[in-house]
Amino acid sequence: MDTDKMECEAETNEDSDSSLDDEDNELQEQELTNKVTESPYEYENHVKLIKFLKESGELEKLRDARNAMAQIFPLTEELWLEWVQDEIKLASTEHEKKAVLELLDRAVSDYLSVSLWLEYCQFTIGGIGTEAGLAKARDTYERAVSVAGLHVTRGSLIWDSYRVFENAILQSLQPQIGAVQTSEEQTKLEEQEKRIESLFKRQLSTPLLTMEETYLEFQEFLTDGVPKEITDDYNKALCQLKAYHKYEIALNKAEAPRLAEYENYIRALQSKGDIKRLQCIYERALVENCLNASLWQAYTKAMDEDYRVNHAKELKDDENVFYRYHQPLGGKEEMMTDVESLQKPERDVVNKEKNQNDCQSLLNIHKRAVRNCPWSAELWIGYMRAMERLKQPHTDILGVCEEAILAGFSSSNEYLDFWTAWLNYLKRRIEWKSTATVALQEFRDTVQRAIDFMNQYFGGQGDSLYTLQKYWAKVEMHYNNNLDFGREQWNTILTETENGYKAQYWLEYYQLELKYGDLDTCREVLLQAVDMETDTPQKICETLLNFEREYGSLNSFEESNSKVQVILEAEEKHKLKAAKRAEKKMAKSGGGKFWLNMSKADDEGIGQTDYKRRGKEDYKHKERSGDKRDQSKWKKPDNRGEGRKEFHNKDIEKRKKQEKKKQPEKKNGKAEETKREPMKRKVRVKLCLHCQ
Repeated sequence: MDTDKMECEAETNEDSDSSLDDEDNELQEQELTNKVTESPYEYENHVKLIKFLKESGELEKLRDARNAMAQIFPLTEELWLEWVQDEIKLASTEHEKKAVLELLDRAVSDYLSVSLWLEYCQFTIGGIGTEAGLAKARDTYERAVSVAGLHVTRGSLIWDSYRVFENAILQSLQPQIGAVQTSEEQTKLEEQEKRIESLFKRQLSTPLLTMEETYLEFQEFLTDGVPKEITDDYNKALCQLKAYHKYEIALNKAEAPRLAEYENYIRALQSKGDIKRLQCIYERALVENCLNASLWQAYTKAMDEDYRVNHAKELKDDENVFYRYHQPLGGKEEMMTDVESLQKPERDVVNKEKNQNDCQSLLNIHKRAVRNCPWSAELWIGYMRAMERLKQPHTDILGVCEEAILAGFSSSNEYLDFWTAWLNYLKRRIEWKSTATVALQEFRDTVQRAIDFMNQYFGGQGDSLYTLQKYWAKVEMHYNNNLDFGREQWNTILTETENGYKAQYWLEYYQLELKYGDLDTCREVLLQAVDMETDTPQKICETLLNFEREYGSLNSFEESNSKVQVILEAEEKHKLKAAKRAEKKMAKSGGGKFWLNMSKADDEGIGQTDYKRRGKEDYKHKERSGDKRDQSKWKKPDNRGEGRKEFHNKDIEKRKKQEKKKQPEKKNGKAEETKREPMKRKVRVKLCLHCQ
């Protein structure tokens, strides 16, 4: 009975401890979940929650937590591998396997990872029992070698795995001993051998480590020796590998993030013009420098430039179409005489598919850039322009713009730059000669929204130069012939702000009127500017006189000249008064404690006399200002440790003795003239008030 009772108590204690542990786990899980909910952009909170859920075995919650983190942040190679391997273990049905493939697609899109690509390729091999599965596996390997196969140190792992896969297929096509092979089977066998030979050729033409071992394997694979053209390509790649060797050694010796070493590597490849290998190095560098916005900017600009070079003709055709249909009202009807050049030829299927792949690849790079560094306005602007260049849907571009505004830039200037780029895009969409006004109204609404946004969050300092309003006015005046609206905007800028006292704004408005308005309005603008007390009236006056010389009559010129002369004379008098005030101010400040910086007594007493002169002026200044302190207490230590008054008295006695010794001897009743050595600087000795 006692034994049964003890066992029952032990079980009760275990159940009690288990329930306490469960309660603690629930509390900890709830605490971590709340942290993620309250601060979704705190990276470490997500990592801690995922780690806790994995240890507790909550698979569904773990999957949700990982998805939530992946929606906000790009994940590292370690986090993706851990996630993918967990899902592969659980995948048993076709639906679950398809979900794993989708997950692998997401995993390889964040950063360059040879390990993830190998995991991807290995998983697809499991479906080669069907024709579709075999095609999927080969397509995955081709994607892998195009992205990670150029990795100098680890790319050979992808190539070797690809060849092992194809060799396994080759072995399955070999005839059984004693079996008669059909012509169809023989054809498949020969095609497979050619496929493997092509793989060897491609790998040997790529600078990779362990190239020598691959070449020896190729020699064993072939029966009649390696062809000369393949050997030449191999030797060329080997020379390239030697050129890259020093950069790889530098990377191997350095510690992460190794930014300087990667930048040296990038500069070397830029000079060679090898865009694919340059892209691979950028990807390798970004694995360790994913938060470096400058590196992402350099990467996206390099890829944008490569796209423009490879698609120059298509972009030129698009430009011609733009100029044809986006001319301002009143502009030339025909910008081009060759109408046929505006008609885009039908491209073949291969080129069309290649263009789509290039577009998608470029967009993915820009998307990853803003995903890693959402605080960079320049990256968002590049993303938006890339979408416009690649003719993405307008709604998609607007979605990116809205996302960018919420990203949180670091300064008002960055917000202003992005709003301006957004407005440029909307302006380019407007077909000014068409009757449709939707695009124009969208442009106007967005300009007003941008102005309100900058005023709301940054006040008058957000757009202190009124860039948005000036841009709006110019667009309306230039493209839409809406002079009244442009003048209203400029009237607001010049009359309702302090910019009316800045000559630069008046001259800018005058130039717009001169280009799009009429001469009478130009004259009114300049005359109104002359009447204002601007910061540089000379510029306004000169512009008014030049305008009257070119467009005005003799009477208008003489009237303007008389008015200008009065203003210029008044300005000259103002300058003279200002100069005199400045001189007086300098004179007062120069008599202060300037003697504190003077040199101490020298052998000839020059520094001492200058010291006394400055001291006297300083004393007078203090006496005038009402300083009645006891003069005997003024002690200015010198190199002999004596006070200022005692110093002056002894100096005077010493100089009197020197003067007596230097008196010339009289000959014939006349004092003989003697030449004294020039002093370093002649200073007239003045006694201070103590000595007088």
